[in-house]
Amino acid sequence: IGLKRRFHFHEFMIEVHRRIHEWKLERIRTKGRDLHIDLSSEADAIVQVARMVAAESTLLAFDEFVVTDCADALMMKKFFDELFSQGTVVVATSNTRPDDLYLQGLNRHYFLPFIDTLKHFCKPHDMDTEFDYRLEKAKGLKCLAKQRYIFPLGKQTEEKMEEIFSEVTDYELVEPKTIKVAFGRTLKVERVTGRAAMFDFQEKLVMRWKITSIWSGGFPGSV
Repeated sequence: IGLKRRFHFHEFMIEVHRRIHEWKLERIRTKGRDLHIDLSSEADAIVQVARMVAAESTLLAFDEFVVTDCADALMMKKFFDELFSQGTVVVATSNTRPDDLYLQGLNRHYFLPFIDTLKHFCKPHDMDTEFDYRLEKAKGLKCLAKQRYIFPLGKQTEEKMEEIFSEVTDYELVEPKTIKVAFGRTLKVERVTGRAAMFDFQEKLVMRWKITSIWSGGFPGSV
């Protein structure tokens, strides 16, 4: 198969939202703002981006297919309807059964038709196993032994985390780096190599609080 792409599903949906935003801006730039409501598929950003994605890939493979975001949930029926109508094949892994996707989500009744679409075009396979591949990777780290978590917080825990980080990175040179993320944002990482990065929980928590506070008008406790 020549035209194929593999995504973490969350990463894919971020890209879809970005492309929808860019398509709308380009339409305004070239045609101006619509003075009336145009319900045709040619004016529908979701449909148009789905067609572009389908033209780029005849096979889409998703890892961690899970829906938690309301904006994703409300557009998925239309988006995937168009993908499937264009002949795109979708393969996905998920820890959630199709019927349980977006369970207890806001306005879930609008999402339920997508589940019917998914079950019509895709065939679920139960791949239940007791083997945990994540733990298998951890077995190769001498510093972890049989530990699953490190507790309590304190100097010994910090020293252990440093030991784990050094082994995971094969003792490579660690340096700060600014990473580009979605919608033109950047994320500063103080310690990163080609294989791993270490974040300070307090720093990221404070950053998230600031971002959320801006959106909510700056009220404390808005996280």
